[in-house]
Amino acid sequence: MNKFKIGQFIIWTEDYADQIAGKDSGSGIIIDIENCKSFYCDSKVTRYKVYRNKFKDLYWFEDGQIHSKG
Repeated sequence: MNKFKIGQFIIWTEDYADQIAGKDSGSGIIIDIENCKSFYCDSKVTRYKVYRNKFKDLYWFEDGQIHSKG
């Protein structure tokens, strides 16, 4: 089961290429959820397609990059 659901308002954080957090952050709404195989290992990862209010675009985030708002 996923921690978040479609339509949920969240806070997102974008990481630098070397996985250090803090490149950017903002609020958004989850549009789609995808459970897939990780690019780095054999484990499963949950990705969330988020409409980012700040940029008015769609962007994929993983579990550690989004948090509940409020």
